[in-house]
Amino acid sequence: MRLFLLLLRRPVPRSMTVFLSSLSLGPIALAQDKRPVEPADTPSTSDASSSGPPTAAPPVAPPPPVEPPSPRAEAGRDGNTSSLQWRVGGRVIASTHPTWGAPNLGGIGAVSLELPWGFRKMMFEIGAGTSSGHSSTSNYDAYFGPRTFTYFILDTQACLLDLPIGNTRLSALGCLRVAGAIFDLQGYVTGGPPTVLAENGLALWTGASARIRWQTPFQFFFEANADAMYGTVSEGEDNKPGWFGIGFGAGLLLYPFDETPP
Repeated sequence: MRLFLLLLRRPVPRSMTVFLSSLSLGPIALAQDKRPVEPADTPSTSDASSSGPPTAAPPVAPPPPVEPPSPRAEAGRDGNTSSLQWRVGGRVIASTHPTWGAPNLGGIGAVSLELPWGFRKMMFEIGAGTSSGHSSTSNYDAYFGPRTFTYFILDTQACLLDLPIGNTRLSALGCLRVAGAIFDLQGYVTGGPPTVLAENGLALWTGASARIRWQTPFQFFFEANADAMYGTVSEGEDNKPGWFGIGFGAGLLLYPFDETPP
């Protein structure tokens, strides 16, 4: 008994204390290591709903409305226009008829309508004007002396051909022409007693005309034409039915007007 008490009073070595401590704490540490790892807290749906309504995304702007093409934009971009085109203009003319008074100078005002048919387009034109000339000597008949004459003209043309020349804004037109006129002739008879000559009558011509037209980026256009005509022969007018003419004109494309090359 005394020996047991002496052993209890004797201090325990430090190494023994560490060994006993490891034995007593080992299972607890292992138990702590085997505990499942809880995932990190994430906000739940209920938390999100309780925090307030979600922020709405900014509205997306609608695309701009597409405007339908105007009649002007539809007219003449590809050569097959979907609407009519009106033109007004005038031109200065010169002809070899009658031959004894050449050149016969004058002017014609015209209105034309272009249609989306034919070879690219076709045009119908009607015009009216006048021309006059003077002859100081007689090349027609020695019986006549100096003469002056005047034509009052009604002109119609049908241009069945209208072809563009590249992107130059130039176009070539081929036309059929029919024209009528009232002529007034004033002169003197020199083959006998001095006599004043006054005659009037009707003339009718038909033929072909070729035109070159330049359409500016604006509504103005310019053109030149050359004609070959054949018509009636009236007493005191001329004894040659065939004649040639040229002209230079300008005008306006009224509606619709397209700024792109035809």
